[in-house]
Amino acid sequence: MPLLSKITLPADIEHLQTFLDQADQWAREAGLSEKKVQDFALAAEESLVNIFHYGYRGGEGKVTLAFRLAPETLTLEILDKGQPFDPLSREDPDINLNLEDRPIGGLGIYLIKQLMDEVKYRREGDMNILTIVIRRK
Repeated sequence: MPLLSKITLPADIEHLQTFLDQADQWAREAGLSEKKVQDFALAAEESLVNIFHYGYRGGEGKVTLAFRLAPETLTLEILDKGQPFDPLSREDPDINLNLEDRPIGGLGIYLIKQLMDEVKYRREGDMNILTIVIRRK
């Protein structure tokens, strides 16, 4: 599946809207329904915010979004050189607990897994690569 486009910016919350605008544009160009555009954007946002807050531990770094389109799917790879972290290694939170009984964290990753058709993580050298896939139809 060929790379169609990518964007690389500093891993900083001030760049979140630029990343999200680009992801929104790619989703619309791929012909996703409005609901899927919103789901795709939310998954991208949750992933990026985690990197911004935890990936570089106060240091500076960059994040790349890479967009790939196939006949049936839209794929977004989110690449960073932050701390090694496999978000899929965490257990899903118990969403049946009362809010005050739930530990902090983990809901964003759970949400991504629920909204996307496929979510994968790999570490290549010093690079974290989170891949999210959504069906176009």
